[in-house]
Amino acid sequence: MSFKQKAFLDNSYLDNYKTNVISCTLNNENMYEVILEKTIFYPHLSGGQPKDDGTISGIEVLNVYEQEDNIIHVLSEEVSDEVDLHINFEKRFDHMQQHSGQHILSCAFSNLYNAKTIGFHLSGDYTTIDLDAANFSTDMIKKVEVYSNKIIYDNIKIETEILSHDDAIKTGLRKKPVDDETIRIVKIADKDNVACCGTHVNYTGEIGIVKIIKFEKYKSGTRVEFLCGKRALLDYINKNNDIQTLSNSFSCHTSIVAENIEKYKQDNGLLIKKISTLQDKINEFEAKSFIDNAICFKDINYSLCIIKDRDIKDLRFIVSKIIENDNFVCGYVIDNSDSCSIIIGQSSNLNLDIKDVYSKCSEILEAKGGGNNKIIQGTGKRVDRVNECFNKLNSCLNM
Repeated sequence: MSFKQKAFLDNSYLDNYKTNVISCTLNNENMYEVILEKTIFYPHLSGGQPKDDGTISGIEVLNVYEQEDNIIHVLSEEVSDEVDLHINFEKRFDHMQQHSGQHILSCAFSNLYNAKTIGFHLSGDYTTIDLDAANFSTDMIKKVEVYSNKIIYDNIKIETEILSHDDAIKTGLRKKPVDDETIRIVKIADKDNVACCGTHVNYTGEIGIVKIIKFEKYKSGTRVEFLCGKRALLDYINKNNDIQTLSNSFSCHTSIVAENIEKYKQDNGLLIKKISTLQDKINEFEAKSFIDNAICFKDINYSLCIIKDRDIKDLRFIVSKIIENDNFVCGYVIDNSDSCSIIIGQSSNLNLDIKDVYSKCSEILEAKGGGNNKIIQGTGKRVDRVNECFNKLNSCLNM
């Protein structure tokens, strides 16, 4: 791997730089691809790290990527001769915090549990590492966090060095490097030593904090999501605000919010069961009322009407209760202001073609649903055609 163009490897803190244009060519998308003598722009997803944002002589850099031994800068305008490079250092420093924090976290998992990092992804919102080990407990994760943050508190110097492949191997790297002739190593005293071409802080204290926010089984190993530095601070602020809001809602101290939420869930579950039981009784009463008021025609009892503001689940329960009796046909069109439904049912001793009736009525309501020739239902949006649907229902059933 060639390092000659990468000024950011010598100094990750460079946010402006003067350099010369080697080439500027127009690509098939009418964009200019620029190669510079040296650059402070980090190429996109090189080693799992996102690209830098910024400008070249005031022109926005739309993309930066690595192609063989060159770094390509994509611009909408042509540039030549000497140019001024400026990067968004807030974003760069964020990446430095996350990437250096990842090294510390990976070394903690390796040193404490011999878990090797086999994947790394840094995005604008979160960072993850994939480990080759599974079955981590909450206590184990806590130990990793304590170990990692102790390294941060000790404010250890992070050193980088470019060596030949053989010399790099001799330094005792945490993981085997790629087979390049030259290797850049990133070393944190006696804690960690690994090959890496990313941007890093000078001292571990600049990372601020490493906080694991999620860990889960991933394939045969574990995926760990974490935040460092300012990201961790903002996450803490947001979560603290949420906890305080919950604390105020439950009129309790923040330390017992979780306990109160669990009690609320249990109480709410009991109330839902009670409400469900009462609703079933109400539905049974309504089913009896529909039975008592059904119209008998040619030895079949018909219960047909338009019902306003009802849950179709309740109506299905009512219909199922009614058709437990012989010789009953039910047909209800439900008007819920912003939606409408139809449900049709018949007793098991009858064999009317209610699927055909439903098809004709659902077409009017533009309803979607399904069922069988004993009970069928659907919901649509044509509230303006509820009366038309009901008239069709009556005519189809020869009432």
